[in-house]
Amino acid sequence: MEASDRAGFPSLLLTSEILVNLSLHLDDVEFLQNAFIAQAIVGPLVRFSNRGRYEPYLAESWAQSGNAWTFQLHRNLTCEDGQSINPETFRESLKRSLRKFSIEEIKQTPFHSLEGIDDLIVKNEDSKLGITAFGDHLKLSFKQPVGKALLEYLAMTPFAFLCDSNFNGDEMAFAREFCILRTLSCCSVRS
Repeated sequence: MEASDRAGFPSLLLTSEILVNLSLHLDDVEFLQNAFIAQAIVGPLVRFSNRGRYEPYLAESWAQSGNAWTFQLHRNLTCEDGQSINPETFRESLKRSLRKFSIEEIKQTPFHSLEGIDDLIVKNEDSKLGITAFGDHLKLSFKQPVGKALLEYLAMTPFAFLCDSNFNGDEMAFAREFCILRTLSCCSVRS
């Protein structure tokens, strides 16, 4: 029987069903009910703010020059389990996420012109990949300019930093408590 308000119209009360279908799997995190949770427990380089613009999150700042984007990451970031979040570990996390996509799926994103992306996805080869880490910086090099659409994608959960302990190799660990507890303070700064 459907719940009704006093005027006899169906009510718009939320039910617990939304929590039953909650998923933190990378294939599901952009669905609205999952995105609210996932965005709070992962570490993107940038976030879309309530001011209507992209702002730094794990990145302290960024710059675009020609076909390259360079992000300076905050120092002393860690996952709850102690894993360091730095340009090299972010590079590995981003590679793991990019390998999840097919060439056809990547063509729909700014990453389609990332140097070496075809080799990464098809051959699992990253020697020519345009993601480099140096010092406190992460550099993304493209075959052509990608514009600010890149920021939109870097703010999305699949392209955020995900702590290694949430994975078995390249496969997401599915235990709900494990995923949440291990990433809950993923983006906290060590004092």
